Amino acid sequence: MTPQPTGRLVRHSDGVYIVLDRVFLSPIDDVWGSLTRPYRLHRWLGECTGEPRTGAVRIRKAGIPDAQWDDVAVLQCDSPHRFRGEIGPSGASRRVYFHLSHASSYTTVTFGERVKPLATEAGVGVLAEYVLDRLVAGRTKHAMPTWDAYTAALLPYYEKLLREPPIPRAPAPAASALVE
Repeated sequence: MTPQPTGRLVRHSDGVYIVLDRVFLSPIDDVWGSLTRPYRLHRWLGECTGEPRTGAVRIRKAGIPDAQWDDVAVLQCDSPHRFRGEIGPSGASRRVYFHLSHASSYTTVTFGERVKPLATEAGVGVLAEYVLDRLVAGRTKHAMPTWDAYTAALLPYYEKLLREPPIPRAPAPAASALVE
């Protein structure tokens, strides 16, 4: 299956973010656990060390050739709705967030990563799609996607997207993002 781009640009008070949604037919606490519990992160994201309660964690993403360990500084964690953090080495870290909302038995995960609106940042969108698709595969027990398929399929979309002005707020998630 060829990956499909779902990201959009959204302007927040602290910058421009690539924002993506995934929707799960699951309780919010269960989806939150997939995003915050180290033993559950290991199933789809990769290796995770540290203690989230202390505000410092290290991750190494699975499925990406030569993946390095990334430091994660937890800036905000309001269970089960909001997480905000910095990923990467000091001075070169990237701001990320995820928000969860729940309605009618569905939980929506909205993920955002701050970018500069330049085509050189297009890889951020490709990586975000890949990581979120791994989350979907891990929760639905489907085969994990392979990294090789993502760059060729998604890079042109994100290069074009980052040349466009961001929208002021996030629209509702696309129906294609629905996961059972």
